[in-house]
Amino acid sequence: MQREMQLPKLRSDASVAPNTFNEERRTVEVRFYSGAAVQRVPFFGEPYELSFDLDSRAVRLDRFNSGAPLLDNHASYGSVSEAVLGVVEKAWMDKDGGHARIRFSRRSDVEPVLADIRDGILKNFSMGAVIHQLKDITEKGDKQRRLLAIDWEPHELSIVPVPADPGAQALSHQQLAQAEKFPCKVTLSAEASANAPKERKMKVRLVGTDEIVDILEAEFDEALHTTDLGTQKPPKVADTKSEERELADAIEADTKRAARIRELAIHFELDDLWAQRQIKLGSSIKAAIADGRKRVAESAPSIDGRLSVEQDYDSSGWKSKQMVEALHARAHGGACPEPARAFARMSVAECAYALLHQLGMTRGRALDALRNPYDVIKLAMSTSDFPGLLANLLNKDLQAAYGQAMPSFRRISRLKQFKDYRPHKFVRTGDFPIPLQVGENGEITQGAMGESSETVTALKYGRILAIGYETLVNDDLNALVDFGGMVARRILDFENATFYSRVITTAAGLGPNLADGVAVYNAAHGANVGSGGAISNTLFGEAFGRLAAMTSIDGLKLNIPPSIVLTSPASHVSARTLLAAIYPAQASNVNPFAGIMEAIYDANLTGTRFYVLADPANGSNYVHGTIGGAGPRYEVRNGFEVEGVQVKVVHDFGCGAIDYRFGYTAAGA
Repeated sequence: MQREMQLPKLRSDASVAPNTFNEERRTVEVRFYSGAAVQRVPFFGEPYELSFDLDSRAVRLDRFNSGAPLLDNHASYGSVSEAVLGVVEKAWMDKDGGHARIRFSRRSDVEPVLADIRDGILKNFSMGAVIHQLKDITEKGDKQRRLLAIDWEPHELSIVPVPADPGAQALSHQQLAQAEKFPCKVTLSAEASANAPKERKMKVRLVGTDEIVDILEAEFDEALHTTDLGTQKPPKVADTKSEERELADAIEADTKRAARIRELAIHFELDDLWAQRQIKLGSSIKAAIADGRKRVAESAPSIDGRLSVEQDYDSSGWKSKQMVEALHARAHGGACPEPARAFARMSVAECAYALLHQLGMTRGRALDALRNPYDVIKLAMSTSDFPGLLANLLNKDLQAAYGQAMPSFRRISRLKQFKDYRPHKFVRTGDFPIPLQVGENGEITQGAMGESSETVTALKYGRILAIGYETLVNDDLNALVDFGGMVARRILDFENATFYSRVITTAAGLGPNLADGVAVYNAAHGANVGSGGAISNTLFGEAFGRLAAMTSIDGLKLNIPPSIVLTSPASHVSARTLLAAIYPAQASNVNPFAGIMEAIYDANLTGTRFYVLADPANGSNYVHGTIGGAGPRYEVRNGFEVEGVQVKVVHDFGCGAIDYRFGYTAAGA
């Protein structure tokens, strides 16, 4: 008795033949099967004993003799350079089993493996074989089933750290379902045939004709059969109606059936082609309903209701994130984080290949990330995963360089967050109303916040740059890192220049007009414009007094301490000289502002005008910020005008003047 079933590729231990290592040819002999019987998984409901026929007519050695691969631990994924260690040169059968001579690759990464085999450290091999035909040789009295492979084919050899444990060959249902399977004929022994289950028949009613027939249980189909036999319909009584009447009734019934099937197509949201097919096949209404329900169920999305709080380590998103960490660590010569170590040695092209493999786009394509990285990267750029990886890698350096820098405008302006691109109003610092005394059973009166009428708007800026394919193909990570730092510095320079041109240097350095129609620095604003003369301690003292005298909307003194002296590069040395700490012999020569104020400069300022400003932590005349607090960001796409990738840099930035009480200026001389 014979059966046919689907079996996955099986593995068996192999060993190195002693004293066969050839240093010059890099070859060694391996006995890939010794003839011993081993325990195997319960594919037939219980464990069984498996052995392979050593007759040369029972084994197919064509694949081995044509150059089967020598793999690293049965690896079937990843790049070719990682999985393949060598090749099978020759295979033959002998009295003591199957033998093969294998030759190792001359790649540098294979040298450590070859050295361990030479030193006797690695000596465990494993054969992966496909069984085409099994024979049941179980005899009466045997405690378990015994099977003999009488037609089998070794597919590959692998170096393994630990020889395969036959007891560990059991696969889960999920693993078994996912494993590649091959057809195998099984010839049962007389003992097994006697115990084999018999094929059972059952009575069913055909859905289309209501005819009761006998079928095998395995052939039952709910769309075609029903187990509701009911009572046999009585034979038809001869109809006395005329043939014309019968024909008219048949046409009417078929018309109603066709109309109902078209209604079902609309109900199940199926196309007209489905309705026409059901009508042409003569399907009954019941059969059409059953088929419609089946198609709707097949097209419905599969929902996994199980709750998972772990990382999806097999998703392209998780892998892409770890690739970014690995490439960033390699570019900066830093330590690779633990989750990303699997990708630590991968080039940009190999990362692109891994993402293509995850998407199933390597199947049927002759892609090799080492031999032809250009084709791999160009194909990967047509997806969304690889451009996203490049954008995240560039953003990692861009955000770090952008966030750590401290241009001069950030020293004198308060950072604010813009929600959108509409004009924003800001509450003035120090304008909370004065608390008033409340008597017993008294009423607490309502005050008003000093919200400024000045508005500031964030604007969007952007530019498109190009990176040639050569940078990615050559795995030039330093160029990518330099690219991120260069863009960050250019954006910071742009922000700095924009800030000074809009809120400082306007109106000959007096600043833009506020909502009251008066410039930031004007005598009408609490005398925050100093007298003439060169920069000196006298003017610093005047600035100190005028800032301290500034008041809130309720007339409360704010006592604003000066903290920063802002000058052009030409006046910076003079300012530093006045603020330097000295140790005079006389009290009259003491520098009263040493350690109180700090001198800074910016090249966007010219001339002798200087500014004495408060620390932004205490209050500032200026604000700056971005949408949502985010910095500049990259977007990457495949190049159209250029042979490479196009990188779009987008940045939102806004700045403006909202107050006048936290600064003092003088023209200098």
